[in-house]
Amino acid sequence: MAADIVLIFMGLTVCFLLMKPGNKRLKKIGEKTPGTIVDFEKTAGTNDSNIYPVVSFTTSRNELFKLVSPDGFLPARVKLGKKVSVIYNPQDPTDFTILLSNQQLMYITLLACAITFTIAGVILLLNELDIIHILKK
Repeated sequence: MAADIVLIFMGLTVCFLLMKPGNKRLKKIGEKTPGTIVDFEKTAGTNDSNIYPVVSFTTSRNELFKLVSPDGFLPARVKLGKKVSVIYNPQDPTDFTILLSNQQLMYITLLACAITFTIAGVILLLNELDIIHILKK
């Protein structure tokens, strides 16, 4: 019984975490522009293995910004000089997010795994409670 509950919990937790509201808000109100990774920052004194890229981008008002990303990335995902897409808030360009080319594929893969875990957990739970046997009759 524990395995099915764990699978359901894992699936629902991942689904919940994937529904991060910040990027959705910026995708609705923000403007997209090209940017370049020009430097990196690492949080000092933490066990965080992520790096925080410094991205340079120009707004539609021709203002140049060089800002540290609020989102950390694994070092293998971002390289110095890499061209990226930036979505920023036109009212406050310091409110931005970096979009990586393979980010959408990773999101879909994680969501598919989460749904699979949830369905497998529900099937195991129903099977354990003999509900599937009742439904087949």
